[in-house]
Amino acid sequence: CEGDLLYHIRQILGSKIPVAVILDPHTHLTKLMSENATIMLWLKEYPHTDILECSQKLFTLLKQMLEDKCHPTTAIFDCKMIDLFPTTIE
Repeated sequence: CEGDLLYHIRQILGSKIPVAVILDPHTHLTKLMSENATIMLWLKEYPHTDILECSQKLFTLLKQMLEDKCHPTTAIFDCKMIDLFPTTIE
C-alpha cells in the first residue's frame, strides 16, 4: 500500500517537489516506492524508539536537498534479513 500511496502523492505533486518518507523496518520495498519517493529512511531500532532521531535526519536531508547540498539517489540491496531482533537486548 505504501507504493500506491507514494504513486498517488507523486501524481498530485509532480516530479519537481520532493517526497520524503520514513518507513518501518518491516516494509516490503517495491519498485513503485523507489520510483515515487525522493528520500526514504528506515527506522533502525526495534522496538521503534528512534522515530524522533529518524525524523530529524529526514528533515535535515530534505533541507540539504532543497539547498542543493544533497542529491539523493536510489539504491536497493536485498540484505536477506531472516528475522528481527530487538535492539534493546544485549
